[in-house]
Amino acid sequence: MAKIKQRRTLAVNEDGTILSDPPKSIGNAENFQRMNYLYQLSMWQTAANRQDTDQGLSRMYIKNMDLVSKKTKSSLLPYVKRTFCKKCHRVLVPKRTVQMTLKQASDGKDILVWECRCGYIKKFPIGTNRSYRTFYDKPENLLHM
Repeated sequence: MAKIKQRRTLAVNEDGTILSDPPKSIGNAENFQRMNYLYQLSMWQTAANRQDTDQGLSRMYIKNMDLVSKKTKSSLLPYVKRTFCKKCHRVLVPKRTVQMTLKQASDGKDILVWECRCGYIKKFPIGTNRSYRTFYDKPENLLHM
């Protein structure tokens, strides 16, 4: 007798996203904890030391966090990547480590410009779609540990 294969139907929500059960355990949990700790240390170091204009220790923590993520092939969340400079690994704190300006574009879409102390410039479009949220910012896509 041949076995009858039953097809499992996929659960799909109203947005068209395929729903699946969360994993039993997260791989590389120690690496994520280490990256989280380095990120928190860097943020605290930047906020606490007002006399340190170079932020050497804070920059070293961010650089180590970036190296751990690359070596373990663990991706950082987009909102974490937006909080530090890709060139000098400095935590971007408005009016302290970064200058913010708003530029008017000719087509009515404004651009927020962040300029780090090292000269690196980040540009963010403003006003295009206020309801847009990244995949990781949507609450139904987050996994709670």
